[in-house]
Amino acid sequence: MKYSIRKQFALVFCFLMAGTILLCWFINNTFLERYYLDNKQKAMMSAYDIINKASNEGTIGSDAFDIEFLKICGKNNINIILLDAQTRTIKTSMNEYEILSRQLLDYLFQKEEDFGDRVLADEKNYEMRIRLDQRTQLEYIDMWGGFG
Repeated sequence: MKYSIRKQFALVFCFLMAGTILLCWFINNTFLERYYLDNKQKAMMSAYDIINKASNEGTIGSDAFDIEFLKICGKNNINIILLDAQTRTIKTSMNEYEILSRQLLDYLFQKEEDFGDRVLADEKNYEMRIRLDQRTQLEYIDMWGGFG
């Protein structure tokens, strides 16, 4: 049975489109999560290093650091809260920071097995995890620790 050239072109075009869609789906599912996690970890580590440096130098309350702090949060799409030893908020990137503050205190004062999340980094001064929010069923990357 012979097909017209128009039907052959249409069939080839459909197969190419389906192949392209399948290839994009495969690449996204295979590589995109690792790429995102790598970039987010680097961004969070960079933010931690900048905040740690400002904390050690005592410039954490300066106007220059406030601008740098806002740039870090905006550029990297991260929310940051800094608490002092008495759990008072020193600096935050959010208007409604109570949930983030409570979450940080939960991390600091609960046992490790209570989290049930995937650990990305566990160092002396900080820890980074992928956490599943029970309310929204979305995964977040959380990092917490001390400075100095």
